[in-house]
Amino acid sequence: MTKRIGQALFLLAVLAIATPAPGWGRRGSTIQDLLDLDVRPFAIAHHGLGDNMGEDPSRPIENTLPSVRGAFQAGASVVEVDVQVTRDGEVVTYHDDFLSDFTCLNSLTLGQLRRRLPYVPRLEAVLLEAREVNRESRSLGGLVLVELKALSPLCDPADTQERAVV
Repeated sequence: MTKRIGQALFLLAVLAIATPAPGWGRRGSTIQDLLDLDVRPFAIAHHGLGDNMGEDPSRPIENTLPSVRGAFQAGASVVEVDVQVTRDGEVVTYHDDFLSDFTCLNSLTLGQLRRRLPYVPRLEAVLLEAREVNRESRSLGGLVLVELKALSPLCDPADTQERAVV
């Protein structure tokens, strides 16, 4: 996938989740509201509370509900998560398109993935968590950036899966 297509997919994801949630001011917080602020910098939490695949037991695993929740509680306005699509079409938050044993996520159903990694949430659960933060926030918060990654040649040798992610 070219860089331009990747950027376009990323922008589409941002626009798709930037719809206003009821409860914040008159319209809810949106990415545009954040970009329109005269104040810089603002906190964007990478993978929630940051990179951690379990090596640091004091922090939640990246791209999980506890990591997203913790990032918002720590004061981040925006949380960035990575998404993948399972064989049965479920969109989950996980960084890589394959597991440590090189099993491709798009070859597993959500149930099979959860038997191996029970902490991997569906994107919908992350967005619901963010929407709740957005509703309760007295400032700009509860925003999510969804990063769509091109699948590796291992998991998409013909480079045909980008539409499935979108």
